[in-house]
Amino acid sequence: MCENFTRGDYHITLTHEKLLSREDQKKNLEKFLRKLRAEVKKQTGREMRYVCVREDRGVRPHYHLVCEKFPLRVDLLAELWTWGRVDVGTLDGNPDYGWLARYLTKQEDQDKGKKRWSQSKNLRKPYEVPPKILKRKSLAQKPKAPKGYYVLSYYHNATAAGYEWQYMICIRLDRKQELPLDIQMQLEEEGVWSAYESSVAQFGL
Repeated sequence: MCENFTRGDYHITLTHEKLLSREDQKKNLEKFLRKLRAEVKKQTGREMRYVCVREDRGVRPHYHLVCEKFPLRVDLLAELWTWGRVDVGTLDGNPDYGWLARYLTKQEDQDKGKKRWSQSKNLRKPYEVPPKILKRKSLAQKPKAPKGYYVLSYYHNATAAGYEWQYMICIRLDRKQELPLDIQMQLEEEGVWSAYESSVAQFGL
C-alpha cells in the first residue's frame, strides 16, 4: 500500500444491494474491473494499478478498491457498477497506509487466513531490509534510519519466550510533499527535512 499509492489516489467502495453468492459477487467484480481497466488504459495509456478486497461478514457485501488516480467520472463508475451503490473517496497522504491495509484485510482473521484480496500484476514490491540478529545488549539502542529516510513507527517488544525484537517503518524524505501538512510541520520542527535538503544541495543525493 505504501509503495504503490499516495495522496489523491482513489478508495472506491462497491456495494451489492442484493444478496448474491460469493461466486456471483466475484463475477460482477471481474466484469467491472475489466471495463474499468480498459477505460483507464484508454484515458492514460497505462495499466491500472489496484488492490481490491471483499468484505461481507456481518455487513452488506461490498468491495474496497484502492487504485491510482485517473480522470475520474463518477457517473461512469455508476454505469460500470450496476449492482448497487458506489462511494468514492481519496487517500489523504498519510505516510503509512499499513492501517488501511489492516482495515481492509481484517476479515481474513475471521476466515482462517483465506485470501480475500486481489491485485493488479503491475504493483511495485516494497524494499524490505532482511532482519538482523543482534546481541541482546544491542537492543537497548534504537536503530538508525537509513540515509534519506526518517522513522515513522518504531516498536520494541519481546516474544513469549523472552526474546527481544525491534521493528521500524521508515519513509523516504523526498515524499515530504505528499504528506499531510501537520506531518510536514513536524519534520520542519525536528530539523529532519532541512538536514535532508542540505544533503541534496551539497551532494546531489
